[in-house]
Amino acid sequence: MPLYPELNTIDSVRDSDNIPSPSFSKNMGVSFENVKDMIIRFDGNKSKLFEFIDNCDKAHKIIKSEQKHLLFILIETRLTDNARAVVRNREFSDWTELKRFLLETYSDKRTSCQWQLELNSCRQGFNESVLSYANRVENCYLKSTNTLNPDQTREKRKRVLNY
Repeated sequence: MPLYPELNTIDSVRDSDNIPSPSFSKNMGVSFENVKDMIIRFDGNKSKLFEFIDNCDKAHKIIKSEQKHLLFILIETRLTDNARAVVRNREFSDWTELKRFLLETYSDKRTSCQWQLELNSCRQGFNESVLSYANRVENCYLKSTNTLNPDQTREKRKRVLNY
């Protein structure tokens, strides 16, 4: 007699054709309400730029194609403070144009080589805690990865940085 008999039934249920796969299907779509919660507000703070863009990209990928324009309008309304002021008198036709503009305006202007040099020259200060130093190094590393081509996959970016 098996110790956990219900484990055998789990495998048989998974193999059944009646249970939908847990993986996401592009044809499935997601409700607009769920996507709306994914989009954070962006006020022009450079430290939040990539979080905002990543969330918008993910929402753009999973939303139904007929709702993409509505999503774009929602994204525009999530811009606040400085970001709203900068975008206010400009017209963008879609998320790709707005994304390009936000990246040009708010991303750091240093190249990945400059960030690599800074990362290589990082030294812990005399009275600096290990945690503070580690955070500074990680921040520099993240900025280095963010300067890479945003169209590349994460795996490609990791390979470039580990080279």
